Amino acid sequence: MIRWAIIIGLICTAGQAWAGPADTKVKLCFKYEVDYRDRAVGDWTDTTMIARGVYFYVQNKTTGSKTFHWASKETGCTTLTLNARYRYSIRMQSKAKVTNDNIITLRVSPDNPINYGWTADADFSPMQKAGRVSTFTWPTHPGGDYSIRVSNIIAAASFSLHRRYGGLKNKTFVAYREPCNPSGGSCLKNDPNGGLAVFLSASGGTRNKFQISHEIGHLLAAKRNQNERTNTSGYGLTHQSNDKASQCADANDDYKHHFYSEEYVSSAANEGLAHFYAAAIWNSPNDNDCDWYSYYDGSTISCETGRKYLINTCYGGQEPKLDTGNELDWMRFWWDVHTDCDINFEPIMDIWDRSNPHKWKDRKVVRKIMRAARKRLNKKDYRCLKNEAIGNGVKW
Repeated sequence: MIRWAIIIGLICTAGQAWAGPADTKVKLCFKYEVDYRDRAVGDWTDTTMIARGVYFYVQNKTTGSKTFHWASKETGCTTLTLNARYRYSIRMQSKAKVTNDNIITLRVSPDNPINYGWTADADFSPMQKAGRVSTFTWPTHPGGDYSIRVSNIIAAASFSLHRRYGGLKNKTFVAYREPCNPSGGSCLKNDPNGGLAVFLSASGGTRNKFQISHEIGHLLAAKRNQNERTNTSGYGLTHQSNDKASQCADANDDYKHHFYSEEYVSSAANEGLAHFYAAAIWNSPNDNDCDWYSYYDGSTISCETGRKYLINTCYGGQEPKLDTGNELDWMRFWWDVHTDCDINFEPIMDIWDRSNPHKWKDRKVVRKIMRAARKRLNKKDYRCLKNEAIGNGVKW
């Protein structure tokens, strides 16, 4: 009887080892591969980025059941308990929940408003992966397709809202991988499905991290401003010489403007804030430098050094007589307010909101911003901001 009991015990033990435990904990981590043209500009230059808060699902290949999850906002990882007797499919989505539970969702188009997806593992075995970390990296060119670059967009957009969210909470930011208009370009405009959305072109909007963050900055500013876009006067040529060859002129086209063009002050201030947002995403305020990639011409510009471009270059040191401005001056103004005055990003967005950009008129833009700053800041900080406004040539 003792001999039979030993044999039966061995058979049962062997059977349990073969069957395995029903519940097994596995740790999954997610990343994005990126190939930005401007990857080397700024302080975050890696070829892979953490997929912070990425949305994904796990599907049981036998039963077909799915469970949906958000990865950690900080690490891009999560620990799940799965039945080790089954195999699973794991699929990432172009959607992420980041700081303050704000969500960025990248969709195909307004006519097809679904998220992109990438299968991280088509045959995942919890039994084989138990006790190990499984890391999945969404490739920039899945299947050799060099036109998509979904990982570039969602990586930069989610990182942007992770670092700078402007006091917003539980908001959804929508972006489409579709050009702004038939001729191309990236922009913020009305979403046919409701609200506002960012539209990103394949030529620039998927290749430049600064451009992606710039457009997210426009959307964040609008959400802080009662979901209203800034009331601007467009980007028509305003330089008094009316010389298109001038470095202070643009192409006299509503869709073409650049760092150096003289513009209506409403337009320059609007673009300058979005430039500053991108600068604050990819540069550390604790460093003594600040680099900005110009997707207008591919050059690298300092957002730390240089002042009064409009006054010194466009007007030979004289103060303009028109209600005009320059994007570079406005970006440097906000950067100096942030770093030299040590004013955090959230108070800056409070000032923006209080100035009511959706009601702007060019002759009152600077006055409204200064008035909002005086109400929001203490005397010391306001004095510093005012000095930076004069020093950078956005106020005279």
